Amino acid sequence: MSAMILGAAIIVVSGTGSSHSSPPTPAPTSTGAPATSSGWSNPAGLSRTALPDMIRSHVPAVATVSDVDLLGIADSYCSAWSREADPKTIFQKGVESGFSQEDAQLLMSLSTGALCPQFNDRVTYDAVGWHPGGATSAPPAPAAPATSVGEGTYKVGEDLEPGSYKADCVGHGYWARLRDDSGTDIIANDLKANGGPMRFTAKKGEYVEISGGCTFTKIK
Repeated sequence: MSAMILGAAIIVVSGTGSSHSSPPTPAPTSTGAPATSSGWSNPAGLSRTALPDMIRSHVPAVATVSDVDLLGIADSYCSAWSREADPKTIFQKGVESGFSQEDAQLLMSLSTGALCPQFNDRVTYDAVGWHPGGATSAPPAPAAPATSVGEGTYKVGEDLEPGSYKADCVGHGYWARLRDDSGTDIIANDLKANGGPMRFTAKKGEYVEISGGCTFTKIK
């Protein structure tokens, strides 16, 4: 036997709690509609005596948990929502305790929909930060503009930070400040056939083209 902490409750299950069967088949509309992009739709007013069996039918991981303990878990969710607990934190605790994302979502949603449906919006997929087949984390933020670049063409303010840049070129070196990315509308440029120091100041909205053996680094 091992203990799994979920929200304010302790679930006692057999085994390690880290392996579960395949995601349960959603119940028909008469007992609980299938999960959708907005969450799980539960019948409001499901009796307390019927709730434990409803949960077990959809979350095999709690098959051996007693009715009393399952009702205690369900009540703990309603208590958490009444205290305005963060649903993402509660959901993540369930996943960290060994539940699959699907099982953690179902346990929260079935309990809430049956006992405190006024809080249904706290446990939708969007509320807990999870989408079926997707990651729980937010997409990564775009990369910050670079402050050191080599050969290529860069948009200032997006690919390259505005400011002054300097390079000590090895062999051929070329830079050009451009009004657009066509490569033909040149504001200013410089060429060194035999290498040496080069510098330019780029303004937001411009493009900068660099070629040759140069790495330009922002100096201010």
